[in-house]
Amino acid sequence: MSAPHQETTTPGTSSPAAPPDPGPRRDRRAPPRLKDWFLGWSWWLKEQVLPDYVSGASPILVGGCGRSGTTLLQVILDAHPDLCCVRESSIFHLGKLDTSKLANRIGLPIEDVRAIADSSRRHGEFVERVCGAFAERLDKPRWADKSPRNVRRLPYIFRHFPKARFVHLLRDGRDAACSLRTHPKWTRVGDELVEAGTWKPFEDCARRWNDDVREGLAWRGHEGYHELRYEDLVSDPERRLRELFAFLGVRWTPEVLEFHRVRNRSDKDPGFEKPLFRSSVARWRRNMSPEDGRVFLDIAGPLLRELGYAEDDDWVHELNDDNGRPPR
Repeated sequence: MSAPHQETTTPGTSSPAAPPDPGPRRDRRAPPRLKDWFLGWSWWLKEQVLPDYVSGASPILVGGCGRSGTTLLQVILDAHPDLCCVRESSIFHLGKLDTSKLANRIGLPIEDVRAIADSSRRHGEFVERVCGAFAERLDKPRWADKSPRNVRRLPYIFRHFPKARFVHLLRDGRDAACSLRTHPKWTRVGDELVEAGTWKPFEDCARRWNDDVREGLAWRGHEGYHELRYEDLVSDPERRLRELFAFLGVRWTPEVLEFHRVRNRSDKDPGFEKPLFRSSVARWRRNMSPEDGRVFLDIAGPLLRELGYAEDDDWVHELNDDNGRPPR
């Protein structure tokens, strides 16, 4: 489950925020089946020897480094009466078919997902048909898929879905790395969410931001590519969303600004019941230690400057020794 938009601390305090309402628990997954393995790799083999499957669909794909606002954009898209967004399905990862996981994620009966898989000759056909069924169930004319890792699947996506529109979410790498280090914040125990106490190596988080963002930036100039900065989205949402929907070819509706009031859209994450806020911008100032800052500079400092998030490296001197301590 993707972590909610809220950070772990309430603005102006250092005490942990209350866990989000976990909402209704998903049904247990159906048992995995061996046939999925054979299907997934048979599709992969066909990719090597047969002409490409080219879809006429125009899906919206959301991606970027994790913890950069992709889930926020997902619920905003879901608030549009013409759009529905699959979340974290990994459906574009050729060769890794898991119909049980996918049915659980997409909210379709396992029998329907497996019937579509069994009758699809190519992976691209399967993606188009199963996501189309998802949209049809919700009575929406256009589907989207949100997964941060979509940023690493763009060659495949644009080859098979040339009319696709990809939205690359960017965020200050220092903020993204701080958030990645403590993600996931919550884990489910029975029917309750409890603090997970996650604390990842900071170098891994900095490297992921650097590598994922560069994967996306390589597509700058492509007609199907659009950048959206998290900081711009939360500070000037109407302007940035109007620009985005113009790129997507989707009519503007103010409903998307009221995403926090929407109920019963595709599968809205818990924790998005509040309007947009800016308290997560520049969280690195209170979450990074001087050592963290030096690690980030070594790995991703050049990209941070390239994107204009920092003019030089002097910001590291602003960090406090008491920042960035692991949970006890």
